[in-house]
Amino acid sequence: MENLRLVARRAITTLLQVLERITESRRRASSAVADFRELARWFAHAPSEDDCHRLFSAAFGLGPARHAHLTHPDPELVPTGVPWRDAPSVPVSPLLRTAGRAEKVARTGRVRDVDALKRQRAERARAQQEELRRAMARLGTGGPVRLSAFGTLEQATFERLLDLLGRALSARPDSTGVRRASTPDGKVEVVLRAPREGAVATLRTSRGVLIGPDYLVDISAPGLVGNGQGAASDSPRGGGASGAPDGFSPHEETGT
Repeated sequence: MENLRLVARRAITTLLQVLERITESRRRASSAVADFRELARWFAHAPSEDDCHRLFSAAFGLGPARHAHLTHPDPELVPTGVPWRDAPSVPVSPLLRTAGRAEKVARTGRVRDVDALKRQRAERARAQQEELRRAMARLGTGGPVRLSAFGTLEQATFERLLDLLGRALSARPDSTGVRRASTPDGKVEVVLRAPREGAVATLRTSRGVLIGPDYLVDISAPGLVGNGQGAASDSPRGGGASGAPDGFSPHEETGT
């Protein structure tokens, strides 16, 4: 019984393979086997041996490599009827034999001049550094001060202050409730302490007013400017009141 089961399984497998070949042959419009059979009939019915040679050349296209795409510098000087062996030789690039492609002499790519780009980036970096120094000269408190002491700020300075307040408010307070944060480069550090009960700070810009808790702020930037500058000094109006940290409320200013 077991042998009968094995024989039946082999027969079913063979039958499926035959059916698959038949289906595949019907699916294709032509096959290599049919093409060679038809070509064999053409050879059998060829009138002469020369016709068989011509049929072979037409069917397979086999012949010596003559680099027919290569021409003489002045093709008009060589008649078309001159055999290859009698015609002047044509230089063939060694790259054609080794890599299968001919050499092409062309202009090299233009080298990009990056001096101007370097100067622009250097100037932009210096401008950003100078802007940061001016902002920190205004914000450097030299010790704890109330946020309300900043009063009116320029745009760049105001944006720096908002960034520092946001970093400090997102930091976890320690056991005494003090929040500490610093800029990614570590050059500026801000310490934030809780405001007095009900104390409110008002920061003015040319575009509006920012109202929030009057935190006790200590901003130090030993890598940029000295302490003792900032909240006590005055600066022209300017700036934007967008992007306020949590706990602050921006209001548009209707008049000065």
